[in-house]
Amino acid sequence: EHPAAVALFTNLLGRLRAIPGVEAAGLGKPLPLSGAQEASVFVPEGAQPVAPDGGGTPIAEYTIASDGLMAALGTRIVAGRDFSATDQENSLPVVIVNQAMARWLWPGQSALGKRIKLGGLRSPADWMTVVGVSQDVKRYSLTQTPRPEMLVPYTQRPYPTFATMQFAVRSTRNAADLLPAIRQAVAEADPTLPVSHVHTLADLEQDATANPRFAARLMSGFGLAALLLALIGLYGVIAYGVQQRYREFGLRRALGADPASIVALVLREGLALAALGLALGLVAAFA
Repeated sequence: EHPAAVALFTNLLGRLRAIPGVEAAGLGKPLPLSGAQEASVFVPEGAQPVAPDGGGTPIAEYTIASDGLMAALGTRIVAGRDFSATDQENSLPVVIVNQAMARWLWPGQSALGKRIKLGGLRSPADWMTVVGVSQDVKRYSLTQTPRPEMLVPYTQRPYPTFATMQFAVRSTRNAADLLPAIRQAVAEADPTLPVSHVHTLADLEQDATANPRFAARLMSGFGLAALLLALIGLYGVIAYGVQQRYREFGLRRALGADPASIVALVLREGLALAALGLALGLVAAFA
């Protein structure tokens, strides 16, 4: 249940932040590059915006979060404030929106103090007041354009999947050295809780770029094979041309040309042929 989950997570966050070397810790779901996705229909007070994709139903990314999460992820609050210990279930409902959502809903205005609620105009959900604007975050891939996103405090909003939760920890210590202390902190909060799917941000970045890196290596392999075939072909053409010009080279030698000048002649002609092919290839590649 929500009160019990809030008490557990708050206790655990306090234990994580008390670990020596931990600079910041927070919880959130879904976290960036974790492969999960959550979104919600919403309505801003006094307006019915058109969705970014041109549809009639505005939808934004929905992230449950705690105070300290953005500090742990290295994300800045560009306006307003982060969540605080005073944001509780019986206090004013609050929300943080990212820059993309602020630009979309309130272009040329400050988003602070504006209100939104989940669902449609007749939704019984409480109006949430915007208390902060955060940097945009690439949640699903490093190449995506950040989407509108709302962050709501876990202390105020029940979450459908409170059975699992993700934590972010920023530390000066090595991740491998820190993990036993994290497991101990979790066990002290609740010995029945398992700790799974532990990754560094570098691990997640590697996973997120795995397909592009594979494609780049594959194309590089094809490119090297094509280059090798081109070199073999160029060698064959030059060798054939030299064989056809044996008489000419013999006459040049008889008239006083030294071997170096004949080699230079062949190299100049070969390089000119290669330069022409390179130029045409670059134009075709650009096209």
